[in-house]
Amino acid sequence: MASDITRLEEDLTRNALGFLRRAISQIKKARVDRQELAFAVVDLAVSVEVLLKARLSREHWTLILKDVNKADARALMNGESLTVTPSDAVERLVRISQLPLKETDSRTNKSHAGQVDELVRLRNRAAHFNFEGADPVSIRGTLAVGLNFVLWFLDQEFRSQGQAEFSGVRQMVEELIEDAARELGGIEELVRERLASLADELAEADILLECPRCTQFTLMIGEGVEARCPFCRAPGANAEDIAGNYLEEILGLSAYEVIKNGGDWPLHDCPNCGAETLVEGIQPEGQQVAAEVPHEGESDYRWGCFACGYLARVDDLMRCDRCGRLNEHPTCPDCFANLLAD
Repeated sequence: MASDITRLEEDLTRNALGFLRRAISQIKKARVDRQELAFAVVDLAVSVEVLLKARLSREHWTLILKDVNKADARALMNGESLTVTPSDAVERLVRISQLPLKETDSRTNKSHAGQVDELVRLRNRAAHFNFEGADPVSIRGTLAVGLNFVLWFLDQEFRSQGQAEFSGVRQMVEELIEDAARELGGIEELVRERLASLADELAEADILLECPRCTQFTLMIGEGVEARCPFCRAPGANAEDIAGNYLEEILGLSAYEVIKNGGDWPLHDCPNCGAETLVEGIQPEGQQVAAEVPHEGESDYRWGCFACGYLARVDDLMRCDRCGRLNEHPTCPDCFANLLAD
């Protein structure tokens, strides 16, 4: 048993690389086949999850357990222990190993932790057969994000560190870094070609937001039309769903957590169309927006309606002094009309 535990990092790394090799093979075959893409997504996500656990086990094997107080080496090696989720593994690696997982990757302009979350969300969709109608190119775009993380993580944490240095795993790491980099280049070329073909259509938007489904900055917000993404053309999506997904997936908010902590859910009635699709805290392409404290520049948009395309800057809207709804005046039109009627 002791020898098994001492080789845990090596065993986990080998398993992770096996899933990665199969994922890359499936990506190569899955040019238009959604089923193959689903398999590739699941295998890549499993590879990332196991690599995170392998790196945690380098600190101590108990850290890969969900509850370290119930550590049992025999149960772990028999596959009977509950282990950490990918997000929990990231948190432990940040706090305990001080890995820069929450720093931004200049290649994708996303944090490494965000790349993991994005891949896990796509894995959940794939596992529940929710790729029906999804565009294969947009799915490969998210696969590219996952491959970016794998390349960075293998290079930084496994190329010449840990048991990989002494166990023969190192050659597998080197080979898969090369294969992953080659396949990533092909996927990114597809994404670039797709974006180039959409350039004229995207130019019609007033602003572009990151799409919560495909994570490209191709979610179009324009005056008089519902939000839409021509990159993934999400089937059956409506303004309400897209707005809610944007708050959760892009802004990283949870209605339960926000309300539990005494905050206000940043989804409002639009003063232009009346729909409850006005999102507060939008982050247009090329604009950095504060999550809580509005300190944007005068030209920065803070509110956007996903139903009619209405946009407002920091000082454009205020709460009605009578009913509290957002509008462009101290007293909203409805309340003002009631005052006149009285």
